[in-house]
Amino acid sequence: ITRLIAVCWLAMSPPGVDATLAADRFATGSVVAVLGPASNGQVQAVGTVFARAGLAFISASATGTSLTGGANPTFFRVVPSDALEGSQAAHFVITRIRLRGAVVVIDDGAPSSRQFVRGISAGLKGARVPFTPMTAVEGVTPVGALAARISPVVALAVLAWHDPSEASQLGRLLLMQHKTVTLLGPSQLFDPRFTTPGSYVTYWAPDITALRPDASLVQAAKQSVGSFGLGAPPMYAATHVIDSAIAAVCRVGGPPSRSAVLAAVRSTDEPSSILGIPIRFRSNNGDLSTGRWFIFQIKPGGRYQMVPRQ
Repeated sequence: ITRLIAVCWLAMSPPGVDATLAADRFATGSVVAVLGPASNGQVQAVGTVFARAGLAFISASATGTSLTGGANPTFFRVVPSDALEGSQAAHFVITRIRLRGAVVVIDDGAPSSRQFVRGISAGLKGARVPFTPMTAVEGVTPVGALAARISPVVALAVLAWHDPSEASQLGRLLLMQHKTVTLLGPSQLFDPRFTTPGSYVTYWAPDITALRPDASLVQAAKQSVGSFGLGAPPMYAATHVIDSAIAAVCRVGGPPSRSAVLAAVRSTDEPSSILGIPIRFRSNNGDLSTGRWFIFQIKPGGRYQMVPRQ
C-alpha cells in the first residue's frame, strides 16, 4: 500500500512552487492518493493538478475555509474548517465559562481575524450574551492603552489576534492593574510566547495523551519515537484514511485505480479515530461531517492543557 501513496507534506517549503512541482510528478506517476500538503497555500496550488488527475489528497493541517468551496473536488482533510472556529469558541464560552462580568471582543482589524470575530459574535448574540466590540491593531495600538480601556467589570476578553507576545503582554498588564480578566484567543495564539495563566486558546488538533482510548497507542508511540507533537496524530489519521481506502478497493479485487480509491476515501466511515472524533466526510465536499476545534487552557508556567469535552 505504501508504494501507492505519495507524501506531499512540504511543511517547511514555501507555498506554491515546490508543491506544484511535486504535484505534477505525482499526477503523472503511479500513486493513487496523496498525503498532504500542509498549508492552505499549498493546497490551493495543487488542487487543480490533482483534480485533473482524479487524485485524492488529504491534509492533516490545512484549515482554510475556501479550500472546500468547490475548487478542489478531490481534497479532503481530517482537521476542522476555520469557519467553525469562532462559533465553537462561542459555544465553549456559553457552556463552560461562568461569566461574572462583561465581555469584550477585540478585533485586530485584519481580514484573517474577521471570520473568527463573526463566528464568536454570532454565537454570543444567539445566546443573548451581551458584549462590547473593540478594535486594537497589533503593532499599532499600544497594548498599555488597550489594557486601560478594559474596565474592571470585564470578565472575558476575546482576542482575535495573531501576536502571542502582545497577547501575553496584555495579560501581564491586566494582572498588574488587578483586573481579573480571562483571555480567549484563536489558534494563532497557541504559542509558547503566550503564557497568561487561565487563558484559553483554540487548536485544530487534540492532545491525544489526554484521550483515554488512545492510551495504548500513545505508549507505543513514545516507546518508538520518544515524543511527538500535536501535529502527528492528524497525520496518522489522514494516513489511516488512505490506507483503509486502498485496502477496501483491494479486497474487492484487482489493482486499485485512482477513481476507486477516491470513491473509497469519500465514503470513509470511522465511528472513532485517534483524534477522538468520528471521521466521515460531507457528501458535497471534503470537510469532516463533525469537524471540531479543541480548547486548551494555559496553566501556571505556560503549560497548555486540553480542556476535556463534556
